[in-house]
Amino acid sequence: MAASKLSKQDFSLLVEDDDFAIRCLMRLYEYQTEEEQEVGMTREYNDVGFSGCDAEILSSFARQVQNHRAEVNPRYRNPLSPKQLEIVKKKIPKYHRQLNMILKKEAN
Repeated sequence: MAASKLSKQDFSLLVEDDDFAIRCLMRLYEYQTEEEQEVGMTREYNDVGFSGCDAEILSSFARQVQNHRAEVNPRYRNPLSPKQLEIVKKKIPKYHRQLNMILKKEAN
């Protein structure tokens, strides 16, 4: 069965779930090059990962999630603050094409 594409509106609804929003953030972060992850900026315009205007903030959020997951006894229950999550939820829908591509790859 072929996976159907999710629209920008679909992603807007789905990212209301905190866990889904964080999973999308982390999948996009994985598509940043190693150098882009290190510096928190878009260096290569290869149509994957974060756009230049989002790279710094979304990369910092993704590193924060990674650090939270690595902690044995995290100080906070959630890796991102409510304000940070709102920013992620606002920005993720514009990456719906990339996320659809990722979903399609993983389905095959």
